[in-house]
Amino acid sequence: MRGHHVAHGVVLSLLLAVISFAQNQERSAQPANQTSITVTVTDRDHHPVIALQPENFTVYENGRQQAISSLASGDVPACVGLLVDQSGSMRGRHAAIAAAMGDFIRAGNPGNQYFAVLFSDDPLLQEDFTRDAAAIEQAISAAKARGGTSFYDSVIATADHLAERKGCEKRVLVLVSDGVDNQSRRTLEQTVRALHEDGNPLIYAIGLPERMTSISSRGKGVLEALAAPGGGAVIRLGDSGDIRKAARRIAEEMRSQYRLSYSPAATGNPQPKVSAHTQGGKSLDVRINIAQEPVVRARVTAAPSPAPMSASVASPSPAPAAVLPVRGSGCISGAVIDQDKKPVAGMNVEAWPTFADNSYPKDSYPQTVTDEKGKFKFPDLQAGNYQMYTKNESAGYPSTKNPFYRNGTNDWTQAAQDCANIVIKLGPKPARLKVSAVDAVTQEPIARFGFDLRSSRGILVFRWAAPGQEVLVPANTELTVSGWSPPLYLRTEPVSFVTSDPESSQEITIKLSRRTAASSAGQQDK
Repeated sequence: MRGHHVAHGVVLSLLLAVISFAQNQERSAQPANQTSITVTVTDRDHHPVIALQPENFTVYENGRQQAISSLASGDVPACVGLLVDQSGSMRGRHAAIAAAMGDFIRAGNPGNQYFAVLFSDDPLLQEDFTRDAAAIEQAISAAKARGGTSFYDSVIATADHLAERKGCEKRVLVLVSDGVDNQSRRTLEQTVRALHEDGNPLIYAIGLPERMTSISSRGKGVLEALAAPGGGAVIRLGDSGDIRKAARRIAEEMRSQYRLSYSPAATGNPQPKVSAHTQGGKSLDVRINIAQEPVVRARVTAAPSPAPMSASVASPSPAPAAVLPVRGSGCISGAVIDQDKKPVAGMNVEAWPTFADNSYPKDSYPQTVTDEKGKFKFPDLQAGNYQMYTKNESAGYPSTKNPFYRNGTNDWTQAAQDCANIVIKLGPKPARLKVSAVDAVTQEPIARFGFDLRSSRGILVFRWAAPGQEVLVPANTELTVSGWSPPLYLRTEPVSFVTSDPESSQEITIKLSRRTAASSAGQQDK
């Protein structure tokens, strides 16, 4: 079987070399006004289709068919960023991920350059651009699974680093994640927009399953939302899925792509539609990537571990005195009130810029505290839109970054010279919940476990909790709780309960069942 794969790869490389050589002069003679598209063509079984000719393709723009100027092999040296989840849910997986990424590099174009970023609470650049597969494997295999999941921020940081690399013929991101995010300051929509600004890289996502389950539908949806705009793909693995097979599939697809050029019908942002068919007229599946020039941003240059990359999660603590605030001409002021429209004094208010080209230090966004009348003011902001967040847990108000308590209004506020005035209305004070876990048979306490809480408004995930850990939850609300403690215990089925009154406290105990050979087999069959 191994010999078959090697032979197939040799034949594939030869065919693509013939295509590239035969069409080299045509490509060099292209007019200046050209749109170049990376085209991926696959059959119904998702296998790459090679050796197609220009007559096998059709390009439409604004409803009109366009003449194809050239068609060449898209197997050109690429700059590739590898973003790997190292949060607590990834415990025990990094050896397999490292081996898969090593296979991916060795199967790719020899001219490719790779860098590796691992993320949990923050994204860390573990290995900068290199062609050394062993160095990438070592960087990933040495990862220590820990902490939360700042996925969106890490995607943006990795795309930023990729965009800064000059002279890339093709930019690619490979995401290895379950698609879960519980800690980012950016939203999914902001992440998609940032990827477009970073040159619209080709994105492949290997969707890892959550521990002992399949990847969630939400996680899969997140990965697809990131990959689809740039013509990438999501490879969804089951619990026993072969990550090495998925990595080799991505490498094969990258080497089987085409570079198609045509003269656009109009200036601006072309939106072509490309179709492909066999000589017999059978339609094929087509995905396209239109690379763009990345937006130049004033951002922090990524540094090797342990220094966090540029889009790491901002600290909720006040900025150090040595950090000077960034001055600007915009202003945002307003007041914080409770449900009874009474002013709330002593409330921490943070202004987080939602525009990419801001120059605020990543760990010191503008923040202030409301006065005795509940009022606040940010007088010297850079021009742009901001999200306003509040927090004062000592007074019973959780952070409005928490998915249960996200701001219902004023999520986007524009700094203006005349000092935009807003009112932030807080929701009801939450209830308090203490969560513990015990062995379902012996009733012995379990010291190390994780759990998540879900409602229609959001999800909170605690990867590793302490017994009796107290968390803030919506009052008088139906929630579901699910717990886990690998490798000895199975993940529980969700259990519903109703939370207590505001500022009251309740306790809940999760009963975890020990894993057996039969239960493990049953989990794999799901």
